[in-house]
Amino acid sequence: MSFKFDLETIPEDTGLFIEQTEKRETLGIDQPGCALVEDIELTGNLSRLGRDVFFKGQVKTGLRQECSRCLELFDTPVEVSLSTCFLPQPEDAPPEEKELHASDIEVEYYRENTIDLAQPVFDQILLTQPLNPLCRPDCKGLCAQCGVNLNLDSCQCESDESRIDPRLAVLEKLKGKIK
Repeated sequence: MSFKFDLETIPEDTGLFIEQTEKRETLGIDQPGCALVEDIELTGNLSRLGRDVFFKGQVKTGLRQECSRCLELFDTPVEVSLSTCFLPQPEDAPPEEKELHASDIEVEYYRENTIDLAQPVFDQILLTQPLNPLCRPDCKGLCAQCGVNLNLDSCQCESDESRIDPRLAVLEKLKGKIK
């Protein structure tokens, strides 16, 4: 199975209900700090109006990410809605730069009567993830001096208030004179 569907297999009157599971390797999300750890479950409906095809459905999977504070790996469930419109690729359209609008995110183009949901599924999984993922909201991160994970252990380093960068010590003296 795959995320590809032939245009002719999508009835115009009823559409095509999809309920399938694909291997996590299908999308290629496999980086050290962000990787799929569960297969991808796709459910939804492909409907067709002439040569325009619309998909509305849900994507479920699991993602392993690296916490941006403590650098530990953690798993998070992913459940996102997906709504996409597929239009035939214009044959005479030269590749040109154009300004994207918010509505362009939901538009995909297809060639040779083949609808491929892989790219919209890939995009939606990654676009819903935070820029700086956290293993938990109260993650303490790493000690800036010794590097210990403060979620697991405490360190004996000086607190930030008592530690002053030697290059800025002269400003601390100035601050004392101003008071």
